[in-house]
Amino acid sequence: WAAAGAMLEATPQPLNEDELLPPARRVAQAMRDYLEWERMLRPGGQA
Repeated sequence: WAAAGAMLEATPQPLNEDELLPPARRVAQAMRDYLEWERMLRPGGQA
């Protein structure tokens, strides 16, 4: 995750509001989004 954060920090210009967040928070948000998405794909995940 550290390497990914460093790569994101190296981005010359923020593309959107999310890019302004610290890398750790960005990664945490990405993980939450992924888990939410995975839960939706799982049968009965939204029950």
